[in-house]
Amino acid sequence: IEILVMGAFAAFCLFLLRREGLLRDGMSVSFAAAALLLAFALRYFALPYETLDYQNFLTRWVDHFRRSGGFSALRDPVGNYNVPYLYFLAAFSYTDYSDLYLIKYLSIAFDVLLAWAVMKLCSLVNGKRLARLWAFLGTLLLPTVVLNGSLWGQCDSIYVALALTAIYCALSGRPRLSLLFMALSFSFKLQAVFFMPVFFVLFVSGRIRWRDIWIVPGTYLLSVLPAVLLGRPLLST
Repeated sequence: IEILVMGAFAAFCLFLLRREGLLRDGMSVSFAAAALLLAFALRYFALPYETLDYQNFLTRWVDHFRRSGGFSALRDPVGNYNVPYLYFLAAFSYTDYSDLYLIKYLSIAFDVLLAWAVMKLCSLVNGKRLARLWAFLGTLLLPTVVLNGSLWGQCDSIYVALALTAIYCALSGRPRLSLLFMALSFSFKLQAVFFMPVFFVLFVSGRIRWRDIWIVPGTYLLSVLPAVLLGRPLLST
């Protein structure tokens, strides 16, 4: 099943590239297919690796959800990740399939969004087809990106992908959508604050209006609301 999942990721990437008009001839299709084969083969072989972080924390959190009623256990002070990530761990507890692989699949899915966001940002600077194709494929092949999600099972691709999507939306004239994605990025991981200087510049330059700032706390509150309704104190989110 793991090969099928990696194949599905690769096929979806080809779909995205074709939709963006980046696969116009046989050479570009062959190049993209070879790069994607390598990118997801690396991820496939990294899947079984277990870090101490996974053994001591992530899998134990999933086990807690499994033993304590799944989503209803969101009321408990389990884990030190932000609540939206815990939603996924709670969902994983409902299946007997390897939670190690599910955790890594989640990060790999956001690797794809990350590559898409980098490609779209590149298009604002260099709209040439080859540059955009390289941006997408190069991101998926970056050693740091491959290692973070598929080997170490970390979730940094989630908040970074959302933050870069937010920046792209701001630069392409969709400021409210930008704030929504930035709020989601922050909701997943506090390290999203490292992108805040960029947004300060966007506010000062007028690309984002100060009157729309309510979208950030509003989105955050909505993201933690299910856990709060299940009994988790708001301040613990």
